[in-house]
Amino acid sequence: GIWLGLAPETASVAILASGLPTGANVFILANRYRVFEAPVVSAVVVSTAVSLGAITLLIAWLAPRLNARVIQAASLTVCSLAALVLLF
Repeated sequence: GIWLGLAPETASVAILASGLPTGANVFILANRYRVFEAPVVSAVVVSTAVSLGAITLLIAWLAPRLNARVIQAASLTVCSLAALVLLF
């Protein structure tokens, strides 16, 4: 954050966002155009499962630098990801 001139909270949110899974837009486009459907589905499932652990670790690492609102939002994201993993 210091090198880019970002506030600590902004840098922390950017770091947390880096742990998010592959987006659904990729799946929608692959399905619509019927290209790379199987690899895209695999990437979405694997990245969702991996991001569950990644975001949990990132929250633990960044917790001293974050305010309660950011921690709450990140925790809700982890719960949502856990629900998605259970659905697959």
